[in-house]
Amino acid sequence: MKSIVQFLTSNLLWTVKSKDVGEGPADELYQAYTTEFDLEVDAINIPRVIPTASPDKSKGWLELGDFQWKAAISKAEEIYSHMLGQASDVSSSWRDSVGGANLSGHSISILIDQSGSMKGEPIAQAAAASKLLLKILGECGARTELLGFSTAGWHGGFARKLWASQGRPSRPGRLCSLLHIIYKSPDEKMLDEKRWQAMLNPDILRENVDGEAILWAANRLKLHPEKQKNSNSDF
Repeated sequence: MKSIVQFLTSNLLWTVKSKDVGEGPADELYQAYTTEFDLEVDAINIPRVIPTASPDKSKGWLELGDFQWKAAISKAEEIYSHMLGQASDVSSSWRDSVGGANLSGHSISILIDQSGSMKGEPIAQAAAASKLLLKILGECGARTELLGFSTAGWHGGFARKLWASQGRPSRPGRLCSLLHIIYKSPDEKMLDEKRWQAMLNPDILRENVDGEAILWAANRLKLHPEKQKNSNSDF
């Protein structure tokens, strides 16, 4: 399924000198050093969970306040209103491209990258586009789910701190704490406004582990009863 909006990532957050650690064994499997601090969160709980999900507060990364969040919500609402004005044309064109308007029996999952490169305009566009897409898909009878992924902290968060405290063993595997967010479950008919607004919280935008996020979304999609299942992670 084609996405409505194509995004360009920007905003280089930080740079470090890289060091080649060499190739591992040919049969070395992907692994996480620890999953103890990984989080799957209902979006409505984001404001409560974020401050304790990582050690970032000690570095000043969790002190943006409500101003930036409210500004991001306002920008997304502005974009959504503009898109909504063209919604009938978009809906008609999209329905023609998939051969009809009836998507009953279809289950569709939308997965949004919420890493730091989405800061500013990109996340506002993603939030607006996903809201409109859910509206159109719902009108077509599809069962939908909206998910997001980031990390629970910069530079590894509590997972990296644990690794450091245990002597920094070599080849630790995935060395960060995952943050997976549910904005709309497949059982909900409509996207809750407060959950949608949580997507614009700037403290979510950390780093990303794409592969595990896609597996997470795919495994959730498998549980949907519909025979026709689709996912979109272009955002």
